[in-house]
This record gives sequence, structure tokens and C-alpha cells, in this order.
Amino acid sequence: MPTQDLHPSLRPCRYLETLGLRGGQPHALELHRDRVRRTLLHAGGTPEGHPLLEELVPERLVARLKAELGEGYCADQLYRLSYSYDREGMQELRCLAYVPRRLQRLILWELPEGFDYSYKYADRSFFDAVQAELQQGELPLFVRPDGSLSDTSYTNIVLWTAAGYRTPERPLLEGTERRRLLEAGRISVAPLSVAGLSACRGVYLINAMMPLESAPLLPPPELVIRRV
Repeated sequence: MPTQDLHPSLRPCRYLETLGLRGGQPHALELHRDRVRRTLLHAGGTPEGHPLLEELVPERLVARLKAELGEGYCADQLYRLSYSYDREGMQELRCLAYVPRRLQRLILWELPEGFDYSYKYADRSFFDAVQAELQQGELPLFVRPDGSLSDTSYTNIVLWTAAGYRTPERPLLEGTERRRLLEAGRISVAPLSVAGLSACRGVYLINAMMPLESAPLLPPPELVIRRV
């Protein structure tokens, strides 16, 4: 599996933005818009007038969803909208009725030294390669070389502890649901490590499609770290 930078500067970077929409109501839309703005600035682009930001308004999202799905659109269904884009414009949109994965266990997996996914890059080859080595129902929980916890391959994590709900201070990606919960004071940041997993009651998996209220809760993983 690669340990090199997944987003080399020799070619334009592509990014992803994924959000949930039900009944014309996108979840935490302004947080998604803010992440796109910050990503475009990081990529050297200009947020003002970018096609994706013009797309991320409730009326256009619903219109796009209805156009993509036609008679298959159902207002009560939860949909997953995933956009790929770069600093110039949008490349692709995928609209799907959201069906959560069936997960049974977390597997600790050490990240390569210097691995970075602080922006939502479209290149997910590293995560795909790790997932390919796991069994059905298993999900990697990534650990930094210093033993600190980060994220799974597609969610932030929240540990249910005796002291409350805690999330790692150094996530791979600062997700919109994580930010929403932090701003609401429902979770707090802590220097979480592998050593503290045995004392937690469970691990919630959160992202834009899985708010804490409906997030899966998995038992703490075995304290065995897999490596490349």
C-alpha cells in the first residue's frame, strides 16, 4: 500500500463533498459550504462564483436530485449526494438512496508516517487498499505512529467514556458532523490513544450521513495494531 502523498502537486487535485438530504432539507449545509470554501482556498482557487458553492443551496439540491432520479425520487427517503470538484469546477455528481453499511467490528491499523488527509481528497486509494485486506463487516480505525487515535476510513469517531463523549484532537479529516457536535457542546476534544480504548464503553461512528442520534455504536477494538 502506498505511503507517498496521495495528492501530488504535478496534477490538479480533485476533492469530494458529500451531504445528506431528506425532504428538501440538507443536513448541516452551511458547514459543508464552509468546508468547500476552505478547500478551494487551500487549492489556490476562488470560492466566489465557484459552481459547487452555487449548487449547494436547498432549492438547487432538490431540483438536481429530482432531475437525477426522476420518478424514483421520494421526499421521505434519505439521499447521499457526493460531488467531485477541483478549484475550477465540478466533475461529477452521484445521487443514491442511503443504505448504511452493516458493521460488526473495528480493526486498529497504523497510518504511514506523515500521512495526510486533512482535506477531502477524491483519491482514496490508500483507504480502499486497507479495506480490501479486511473481512466483511470490519472497518479500520486508524492510529498514528505515536499511538494516538484518528478516524476510520470514512467516519470520525466519538468514544463513549465515563467522562462523556470524547473525539480525538487530531482527526484525519474534520468532518461536518464532528464540527456540529463540538459547536453544540455535545462532545469534547481529548488526546485519545490506543491505551484508553479498554476503558471506553463503545465507539460511535459519525459522518454527514450518520449523525450521533443514529450513529452505529461498536465495541472497542482489540488492542492489536495492524501495519503495512
